[in-house]
Amino acid sequence: MDGTLLNTLHSIAWIGNTTLHKFGLPPIETDAYKLLVGNGADTLMRRMLRTVGAKFSDAQLTEFRAEYDRLYESDPLRLVTPYPGIPELLRELKGRGFRLGVLSNKPDNMAQYITGALFEGLVDQCHGQRNGVPKKPD
Repeated sequence: MDGTLLNTLHSIAWIGNTTLHKFGLPPIETDAYKLLVGNGADTLMRRMLRTVGAKFSDAQLTEFRAEYDRLYESDPLRLVTPYPGIPELLRELKGRGFRLGVLSNKPDNMAQYITGALFEGLVDQCHGQRNGVPKKPD
């Protein structure tokens, strides 16, 4: 999803930097998020905090992640755009009878919502990160 079908870099950076600000921490340059993403939201949180030099206890990290999730869930499509030609490609593939799926390390509820909103009727299955299910690439 991220970086393949959708440009979500600005969205992730906005949510991340807004979360950092709420905890009194400095922002991270948007392009730096390219190196921070991957392997799921918990890993992103740790990488963000390491980047700004913050040391959080497990309880503080849980609170930080909860704030990030709250912001994300309040506006999951903020600054999210399909890459040029992707909606047309998916429609063409679907029209040719291909079954299409999205597999993401994005939290499952957000992967489901975004896929439904931006690619309604085009994706047959969508799975995001869920408890008890290994993350990509497993």
